[in-house]
Amino acid sequence: MATSEGPADGFRLEDVPGIVVVPALAEGNRCARSWKVLPEVGSDPDFPDVSLRDAQALRERAALGL
Repeated sequence: MATSEGPADGFRLEDVPGIVVVPALAEGNRCARSWKVLPEVGSDPDFPDVSLRDAQALRERAALGL
């Protein structure tokens, strides 16, 4: 179990000891299909506006003729 108190500027709830939340912006770009912000968006040359997972789903959908 960690014994760190966490960053001083972190958000804490008095009734939930040991939990510290530090908000930050997600890194990456937004997937046009799932809207998740991921660093991998743009990695697939065939589907540059979606995540790798969604690119695979689009390939499978195309293979089924949908």
